[in-house]
Amino acid sequence: MREISKTKIGEEFKPAPQFKKLYYIYLMLGTLVGILPWCIPVVHVIFQVSDNAPFVVTFFVLIPLLSILMFIAYFTGFQNITIRCVTNSQKMK
Repeated sequence: MREISKTKIGEEFKPAPQFKKLYYIYLMLGTLVGILPWCIPVVHVIFQVSDNAPFVVTFFVLIPLLSILMFIAYFTGFQNITIRCVTNSQKMK
């Protein structure tokens, strides 16, 4: 059951904690749709062309990509700590 928000005008409030789960879902979907369609063919071509393919794939494709994804996933957890909102009678700041 949903809680009724007890936010009052002029008071500070934070986003709902359910957003963290939503942001992780967005990260997974973005990875599946935005990264895998080009990453899998690139890795496949590198394995066909290069003699030292595991080294090339690991150090020039997968490690930078995984480090960026881990950075995004790590800081997604801080959204409830850092975001604060305040409303007044006309708009939200």
